[in-house]
Amino acid sequence: MVSFECEVEGWPEPELIWLVDEQPLRPSHDFKLEYDGQNAKLEIRDAQPEDTGIYTVRIKNEFGSVESNARLVVEPDPDKNYIAPEFQAVIEDVECNEGDTVKFKAVVTGDPVPDIIWMINGIPLSESDKIKFISEDGICILTITDVSRHFDGTVTCQSVNRLGTQNCDAQLKVRVPPSPPHFERPLEDKILQEEQTVVLETEVSGFPDPNVSFMIKGKPIVSGQNGIEIVNRGDGCYRIEISKANIDLHDGEIVCTAINEHGQAESRARIVVECIDKDSFSAPTFVKDIEDQTVKYGEMAIFETSIRGSPNPEISWFINGQKVDKTTPGIHFETQSVTDHKLIVDSAQYAGTILCRAENSVGRYETKAKLTVISAEKKKRAPEFIEKLIDTNVTEGSNAVFEVRVEAEPTANLKWFLGEKELTESERVKIREFDGSWKLEINKLTTEESGIIRCVAENSEGSSETSAHLTWTKAKKSVNSGVDETGALLTVQEKAMKEQQMNVPVITKTLYDQTVKSGEMANFEVSVEPNEIIAEWYNNGKQLIDGMPGVKISQQNSNFMLTIDSAQYAGVITFKASNKAGKAESSANLIAIQEKIIQKAPEFLNTLNDISVKEGDKVEVTIESDGNATFEWVLNEKTLQNGIGGITIKNEESKSVLIFDQVSLEQVGNIKVIATNEGGQAFSSFNMTVTEKDIAPEIIAGPNSLSIKENDTAEFRVEITGKPTPIVKWQLNGRELSPSDTNITIKSFEEVYILKIEKANVKHAGEVVVTAENAGGMVGKEVVLKVRISFF
Repeated sequence: MVSFECEVEGWPEPELIWLVDEQPLRPSHDFKLEYDGQNAKLEIRDAQPEDTGIYTVRIKNEFGSVESNARLVVEPDPDKNYIAPEFQAVIEDVECNEGDTVKFKAVVTGDPVPDIIWMINGIPLSESDKIKFISEDGICILTITDVSRHFDGTVTCQSVNRLGTQNCDAQLKVRVPPSPPHFERPLEDKILQEEQTVVLETEVSGFPDPNVSFMIKGKPIVSGQNGIEIVNRGDGCYRIEISKANIDLHDGEIVCTAINEHGQAESRARIVVECIDKDSFSAPTFVKDIEDQTVKYGEMAIFETSIRGSPNPEISWFINGQKVDKTTPGIHFETQSVTDHKLIVDSAQYAGTILCRAENSVGRYETKAKLTVISAEKKKRAPEFIEKLIDTNVTEGSNAVFEVRVEAEPTANLKWFLGEKELTESERVKIREFDGSWKLEINKLTTEESGIIRCVAENSEGSSETSAHLTWTKAKKSVNSGVDETGALLTVQEKAMKEQQMNVPVITKTLYDQTVKSGEMANFEVSVEPNEIIAEWYNNGKQLIDGMPGVKISQQNSNFMLTIDSAQYAGVITFKASNKAGKAESSANLIAIQEKIIQKAPEFLNTLNDISVKEGDKVEVTIESDGNATFEWVLNEKTLQNGIGGITIKNEESKSVLIFDQVSLEQVGNIKVIATNEGGQAFSSFNMTVTEKDIAPEIIAGPNSLSIKENDTAEFRVEITGKPTPIVKWQLNGRELSPSDTNITIKSFEEVYILKIEKANVKHAGEVVVTAENAGGMVGKEVVLKVRISFF
């Protein structure tokens, strides 16, 4: 291994890049790049002659650039023979249900050790909570947990080293139950100014995958036209981005329609585009900076920011000076709103400096944070056999194989026994281990080698054992002689049948998509030649029969007609024609649009009043409107979200409840609720004051018992905490003391309270008690004062 290291200084923090012979280097299995803003390191694993060259590290910021160079010479090893990748065992086809866990396993050889790349349908996979890779000693394993329909297809294991590339493929079939479309995340209303950018997101489920279409102001949306981009993010998630909003083009209703053969679903939202006010233009401002994150290796680090500016700023993210985007492995972006952005980083792949840059026509601003990755500490556990030994019967002279799988932390040591004799590696006994799986193989089994096979696993946390019976069967002797048999010739003469000459049906006039108001009758018609056929009509895969509610089927010569109630049968309409010569079919979509009802703006049935609560209290606020509406809660101009920051929002058709599970001091301020329907909006607000939580008094130190001479001064000192500041009282022999008492001084500063008794005499001897009390509770302590009489 070869290593280049250097220290970096500069402000703003420089961007850094490594080059070889002036060509940029990228991280890979052979090249490991590290940079934390102060130290940079390049490691070349298994350096080869072709790695010879001039290596350069170059840093730059807005005030200049500087670089450092070094030459690397790698001489060839005359004794080494390299081998291209070769699969010794290939991955196999798997069929499973959605939600199952699946594994693919391959064995590959090669020198240098090949890099392994896993792909599904040609797309490289990255490790995540659901996807795990193992590659050790040539054994490669891909594990997918909670497998979804989107993994269905061709799984590829690709092995690559300097001498070549080898692939092996298998099919993954994911069984999914059919379901109609359903919006998991409906579209949301948006209000913005002209020239601004707005993002809408929606998520729809259903199987088979629904056909999804969008309309705005009653016209179909074509991605890339009129400033609208529609991005299919996979898994039923769609992102609609409108850049440079225009009143004529974009102010109005946007509709998303999803259809499959089992039904139809629809989501609507209102986009309000307001006239631009150029006086309101402003440079980007980070309302919330990204913050330093420290995570365990392999965990996802989340960087959140909130940005304001007019026009809306364009956001860019950088890791160690390198720009990242949605195609970068181990990186995921979330845009919760036009102002709120989130970067999710795989800490197994990245560490160092994270930078977010916001830029618009007025200016540019940046915020930075550090990502620190620490090693994950595994929880210790005693060994446990996940796969145990099973009884085995083999033929004399053949091989006996036993397998177990054990989980333990730290890794367990395994011992194998046949009877009371421990088995160790030899020419006939082979013991192998990989990733918690162990295999024992006894070759050419003899008659003496039968009995109880035991496997014992031990580590520092304990031990576990599994056992099974090994039995053998005497080998059968081969047959050296026999009698040939001949079979009778059986000839079956088929009877020739003449089928009447027929033509395959041809649909000369096909169905076409129809959009009608919900409840209206829709008319579908096809023409078929020849007309002597069996004609069948289907709705979402279910056959329609003439006379069913809302269904009328008729025929006139070669024309076949269906009249159907759109309120009952929206979705996919299919016509099937068949005869003995063959069959044909035609399909179309029936879209039923709910007639828009003009609504009046919502009105609140109750008012919100200012409240004052204590830190940690549970706060519940309810608002009701006179009709159905969507609700949004805003604290100090920042939208509140359900499940974030200890906040729960429960929305019903005409009611919304805002709950602070444990209100904090940061949540003080003005809270506004906005109710929206197609007719407009209603607003109501209240102020919430949060006072510090009551903390019961606690004696941290003192007071201590004293023994003094007569006429000396006795001083008792105690430290007491609590919120609000507690009331502290002193007692002597059951009588409360006051600063006005003779020879008594009582004072305090911050959390320290002092009682002084000057010129003490025997009357002051006895029990001294200090008590502290506030709204949170009470505490006290007793001590003793002894006064010794002086006779001289």
